[in-house]
Amino acid sequence: MGAICLVSDMSKRVFDLRGVGPEEADSVRELLRSNGIAFYKTPRARFGFGTEAIWLNDSDQFIRARQLIDEYQVQREEDGASRANTKQGNLVAMWSKARQNPKMALAFLALFLFVVALSVLPVLWAVRL
Repeated sequence: MGAICLVSDMSKRVFDLRGVGPEEADSVRELLRSNGIAFYKTPRARFGFGTEAIWLNDSDQFIRARQLIDEYQVQREEDGASRANTKQGNLVAMWSKARQNPKMALAFLALFLFVVALSVLPVLWAVRL
């Protein structure tokens, strides 16, 4: 990795890695590799000058690479929305169960408040001393 990579006029930045998590960056690199698209990554520069990005060696492959990345990002957003809906569904299911069995819900609430009190009371007693 010690080699210096000069960006020529033919190189094109296909994906900006600023603000992108390592999982997504790895997925994009794997997507390009699996589709036979040659690329290289420029590292994050010191002091904020320059951008960490994925560049294409062959600018003729830019449109294909962009299409693949766009499709990947749409799928990733759909998966995220699906996970959010699942979490919301879990909350609705929990509320529904609490309404069906209010005694159990009150027991869990009492237990929760008891644990919170046990956690907070020693701190309050220490502050009073």
